[in-house]
Order: sequence, then C-alpha cells, then structure tokens
Amino acid sequence: MKEAILVFDVGKTNKKLLIFDENLKIVDSLYNRFDSYEKEGVFFYDMEEIKTWLFDGIRQLSSRYPVKAVSITTHGATWVPLDRDGKEIMSVIDYVTPVTDEFHDDFYAEMGDVKTLQKMTATPDVGALINPGKGLYYMKKNFPAEWEKTAHILFYPQYFGYLLTGEMGAEATYAGCHTYLYNFEQDRWSAVADTLGASSFLPDRIRKSWEVLGTLSEEASEKTGLPMDVIVTMGIHDSNSSLLPYLLQEKEPFILNSTGTWCVPMVPTDRIAFKEEELGKTVFYNLSAFKKPVKTAIFMGGEEFDRYKKIFDKLHGINDFPDYDREVYSRVIAERNLFIQPGVVKGSGQFPDSEPGVWEGARFYHLSEIENGNFPTFFSDRETCFAVMRLSLAAQTIVSFERAGFEEGMNIFVEGGFRHNKAYNIILATFYAGSRLYTTNMEEATSFGAAILAKAALNQAGPEICAKDFTIEKEAFQADDLPGLKEYMDDFLALVNRS
Repeated sequence: MKEAILVFDVGKTNKKLLIFDENLKIVDSLYNRFDSYEKEGVFFYDMEEIKTWLFDGIRQLSSRYPVKAVSITTHGATWVPLDRDGKEIMSVIDYVTPVTDEFHDDFYAEMGDVKTLQKMTATPDVGALINPGKGLYYMKKNFPAEWEKTAHILFYPQYFGYLLTGEMGAEATYAGCHTYLYNFEQDRWSAVADTLGASSFLPDRIRKSWEVLGTLSEEASEKTGLPMDVIVTMGIHDSNSSLLPYLLQEKEPFILNSTGTWCVPMVPTDRIAFKEEELGKTVFYNLSAFKKPVKTAIFMGGEEFDRYKKIFDKLHGINDFPDYDREVYSRVIAERNLFIQPGVVKGSGQFPDSEPGVWEGARFYHLSEIENGNFPTFFSDRETCFAVMRLSLAAQTIVSFERAGFEEGMNIFVEGGFRHNKAYNIILATFYAGSRLYTTNMEEATSFGAAILAKAALNQAGPEICAKDFTIEKEAFQADDLPGLKEYMDDFLALVNRS
C-alpha cells in the first residue's frame, strides 16, 4: 500500500477510526462507545476520554499503515468554546440537555420568531439544543463566566482537526446545517450570530470540505506517531458525508433516505424555497460538500423503533425482527384501527406537537402508560406490533419525503440501519410505485464520503476525481399488493394532526 487514508467518524455515541487504502477500500478499523454524562441537569461529553482514545487509536493504526491524510466527519449540533490561548473553556455540552419552554421563548424573543428565522437561515426549531445557535445562547445565559472567556468557537469536525493541526477553520456543510448561524445568501455568519455576539468567535472564512485545514502539529505528531507532513482536511457533517458518493454517481434526480437514530431524507436542489406549510416544521436546507442546497426533513425514526422494540422484546421475551408477512400487513391496513403515533422526543420530527402513543380503535394509550405496563390488546400479537410500528415509520418517512421535495419518478435510495428493514422498504416501494426504491451496499457511507474528501485533497482536486473509483451496488425493492395503503396513511395523518 503506497498511501492510506485515516477517517475519524464521530457518531453521537459510537466513535470509529477507519483505514482506507488508495482504492477507497476499508482495510482496518477501531470502534468505541462514549456516552455523555449528566451534571446538575446538563449533559456533557467527556472530551478527555475521547481524545485519549483518539490519539491512542491513531498511534495503533499509524504503526501499521502509511497514513498520508486524515479526514473527519461528525454528528451535528456540537461545538467547542476555546479561550485566547486555544484551550477548552468548559466541557462540551450535549445537545440533548433539556431546556424549558421559557428558554425557547426567550431565544425567539431576542433573535426573531421561528418562521422568520427559518426563512432567513434555512433552519427550523429542531428541539432541545439541537440548533447550535441555541446552544451558544444557553452557554451565554447559564455559563456567563465561561462565555466571557470565549475567544473562539469551533464546530465539531474542525475542533478535532484543530487538535491535530493547531489550525482553526469552518466549512459549509456543518455551518449550514440547522445552526441558525449561517446566512445562505451572503455566505457569511447570520444576524443571529451577530446578536449573540458570536460572529467574532467564529472563523472568518467558510471553506470547502475537501480543502486542507493544515498538516500535523509537532505535538499531535508525537501523540499519534504520524509524520508532520500528513494533511488534515476541513471535515464534513455526517449526513452530507453520506450524501457525497451519490452526488458523484447519480445523474438522475434522487432522494437519499439516510437512516439511523435520525432518519434524514435529502433531495439535492438548486435553490432555497420553503412552502408556507413547511414553516414551523422540521424542514430545512443544508449545504452539500459542493456548497449546493440540499432540502431535508428529518425525524427520529431509529429512536422510535428502538423504544418500541424494547417494549415488544420485553413483553414477548424474544429479541429478533419478525419478517415481512403480507397477510399481517394487509389485515392491519384493511382494518385501519391500529396506529402508532410519533413523538418519542417531544418537539422533534415532522409532528413536533404530537404526543407519543398507540391508537387501538378510539382508545389512545400514551407511551408513558405503555411503558408502565398498560398495553393495548393487540400487543399480545408480536407480528402485529411490528407491522403497526413499521407502518408508522413509513408514514413519517412519506411525510418527510414530500417535505424534502420528493417528486414522482425520483429514484429512492435507502442507506443506514433501515436498509435491512424489509417490510419498511416494501411499504415505501408500494406507496411510491411510480419510482424505483433501492437499498445500497454502503456499509460505512459516512466514513466513505470522508475518505473521498481526503483522496481529493491528496490529489489537489475536487471530489469528482474519485467518481471512477467506486460503484454503488443497489438492491431493488418491488411494490407489493397492499390494497388500502394510501387510505391507511391518510388516517394516520388525520389522527396525528387531530391530536
């Protein structure tokens, strides 16, 4: 191997270090899990623990492979405050930290109302501190002494890049992803950043993901075992990293449904334009690696699936996934009286005001009631439970697709955890019979997108240079015979919108 690429893929809980060869094939990897911790009602990340694992892991891999470039991709809504000397001022706040309704009200009273800010910054109210602008506001209000010491704010990918290079920067995919801090029209920091007094803390220039942030500092070289001439790219937001391979390969219009804790349907487009009914919903635009708009509508599908599966598994003493049974799904669809209503994380997703729970006929069981042991009658049949849950996830996906700009005939790609959910994909393929739905072979799509950026940087070129280096293998899903599916979805929407 002449040269290797090292990718640091920072999920919210799972952290990965992967080695790619010059043909963009994964040849080695290390994984670890880091949960946030709670202190006096605030959730934080243990950055010392993460950094120790990162440096030790790089040292381990650098002894085996000729690493020439490092690329970093991270989950969203996370940032790090530094003082004038470039030192961390406080522990990094986890965006799940609960805040009051009054906090949100105060933020919008000072910064502008929800719909106005959504139009100005392409950012919706995602809930909790999932908007970095709100995170900075929270720090300013709750940690004023630390705020006074702040001289620099780095988004998460660039923070890890800074640890390796000593250089500071910002790039478009992270700056432009529901932060409230980026002005899309002017390619500068927004009025919200100005009002917060944070514009001067943020890097001056917003760069492209494949640009080089710098080479390894002497200190980082000593800690990692990598030579100082190793380059580190600017970094990229994880969803946009997953999208990049499809942008390079697909010539026809498409929607990518990137699934995990968050389901993230994305449609590349050429302009930013909200419909009136989309304002106030979790619909937004972010920027691709090419700094082009990507319309996006998200919901916490994986979180909802895991929450209900845990209930089903405990109730039935089984830990597996029932296969698709047309008879079961046809019955549930035909009867149209069993529905799972979303909202496991209040204020998020496409139905921010929805209360989580289950409808059995006219009886509604709140999720808290179910978790305390009061189950709907149909919970006695495990296959029916899973059918109703998958139909709910498909219904939320359909709403997200429409709000993300899906048009009939577009190819649909499903990657991430739900690509293994056969029933879910059959339901979507049936509902969108006029389109082609594929699952893909992209096992590590996020890391792969980051590796493309590193290879582009090594070649002093754009990511297009890598288009010939890979193919996306696809498995097509065919529509099934599920009479009444549209009517079932209409009833689902009527229930959710009524509640």
